[in-house]
Amino acid sequence: TWITINDLSVVDYTEKRGVGSLVCSDLNESFGTLIANDFFITYTTNSYFQVEQSVNQADNGVFVTRLSTSKALNEMKLSQGAFYILQTPNAGGSSVESEVLSYELFKKMFNALLVKTEMEVPYFPYGGSVVDYVMRCFDKHVGVSVTRAFKFNSSELFAYDDACSLLTKKLKGIKQSFRNALLKWDKHVLHVWTLDTQAAEVLIDVWSDLSDNLKSNTILFITITNSLEIFLNPSKKTHYKT
Repeated sequence: TWITINDLSVVDYTEKRGVGSLVCSDLNESFGTLIANDFFITYTTNSYFQVEQSVNQADNGVFVTRLSTSKALNEMKLSQGAFYILQTPNAGGSSVESEVLSYELFKKMFNALLVKTEMEVPYFPYGGSVVDYVMRCFDKHVGVSVTRAFKFNSSELFAYDDACSLLTKKLKGIKQSFRNALLKWDKHVLHVWTLDTQAAEVLIDVWSDLSDNLKSNTILFITITNSLEIFLNPSKKTHYKT
């Protein structure tokens, strides 16, 4: 199942006082908007149901959503699972905000339940790539790896080679973590945050060129967001609300 960026290209996205405004300009395209307390998610209605289909089948589809926040991350009232991820030690990465909001998105969209955090999944041998968290979604255990597609310390656009390097590295890590994990999951999700449609389009182009073996049993879930904090990680854990 393929959901390309064209499915969201009829949406005019603007920023008004930090709140994303989405206006559908094509009445033939069906969009859904899920409104939470601190953000809202826009998606094509077909993709909402196709995610469930992909989770339950041997599929490696691509799905694109938009998430617009109305508050800073440290002002959000997080779900119990998201707050638990925030407060639980991770493997030393600097992307805890992106992982927290990743779970919050899946919780709000699909009523996902947190199964294990990053450090709670046992591995043997230990020391290689690890999954960021495991969730229960559509009655399946799903391992989620979260990453961000943008150029660090650069004004250059996120290019094909950047996407190829990022996706290849993350997909190899997913395979290694699944091979070494003593807790097994049924499906992999590679959740990629981007700041614009250009990066999303590049990711989709690269994904279509990657080998089926490398991306087997893995869903690419791209979320375009207005939240710079996901990329900058400025907040401290103790400042978050529950």
